[in-house]
Amino acid sequence: MKLLEDIPGMKEELELVGHTMRECVADSLGRQPLSKIIEEILASDGKYLRPALVLIFGRIGMAYPACRSKLVKTAAVVELIHMASLIHDDIVDDAPYRRGRDTIQSAFGKDMAVYAGDYLLSCVLRELMSPEMLDVGQSLSRAMGDMCSGELGQYAAQFNVNTDENQYFMNISGKTAALFSAACETGAIASGCGQSSVSASKQFGHSLGLIFQLRDDLLDCILSHEDSGKKQGMDFINGIYTLPVIYTFNDSHYGPAIRDLAARAKGMEPQQVFTELYSIVSVSGGVEYTRWIMRQYRERAMGYMLQLPSSPAKSQLSGVLDYLVEV
Repeated sequence: MKLLEDIPGMKEELELVGHTMRECVADSLGRQPLSKIIEEILASDGKYLRPALVLIFGRIGMAYPACRSKLVKTAAVVELIHMASLIHDDIVDDAPYRRGRDTIQSAFGKDMAVYAGDYLLSCVLRELMSPEMLDVGQSLSRAMGDMCSGELGQYAAQFNVNTDENQYFMNISGKTAALFSAACETGAIASGCGQSSVSASKQFGHSLGLIFQLRDDLLDCILSHEDSGKKQGMDFINGIYTLPVIYTFNDSHYGPAIRDLAARAKGMEPQQVFTELYSIVSVSGGVEYTRWIMRQYRERAMGYMLQLPSSPAKSQLSGVLDYLVEV
């Protein structure tokens, strides 16, 4: 994200993160097809948002810049966790493309993709067992468990038109917000912050992660000039019902219309589904309700940010929040 790269030294540190990731996953024996798959994984053009959060929160403690190498290693591990989760998500979703490239499951088959994702996680485990990483390891291992729980909850609720907001927020708290939260928390831990700052960093990351997912869910069902990287309406077609949709399901006037669309969506063209979906959730108030919830989490995140030590990076964090809610 350009806002984060503007922080002095951030671009160089993110480049180091990329090099460290390569070192972490490199196969010293050059075995095939493992090495070829690794190259394909690392060729994807990721945004490095989660690693950037590690590096930002690593700047607020007294140990910075002495802790820089540890921050880079932690950021690399966070991104590898994220990449492994994407590989597994693409297998479940049978997704052919991601970020304009063939997914690993599309290029190499589902079976190889499973093992590729597992290989990345084995590299993560090895790094977290090194003595200097033990203090951040608990946070990251907990986040991985929460991510799995959130994904399980989401798929258990698939095609359930009676899914409620509590279940939705529980699921996205795990599948998305958990790693954002851990990224901010581990950055604060690695930089030697006190417990109160570590806690505030963790809570900031959780709120930021929720906003990020709410924004992504909103982009699935509204007209937008932005490219979210997937066809609009696909979550709805696949029975993944997000907040604008859940709100509309419960509307006495528009609920029957969107429930009817949910029943028909599988046999329709995606563009037609999106057109009807956009029309219904816009007039029902589901879109504005979701935007209102995003603003509430922005205020919550700002409150946690105020609890952190003074840092030039805080203005960039505020800018990130503003960017995410303006959709």
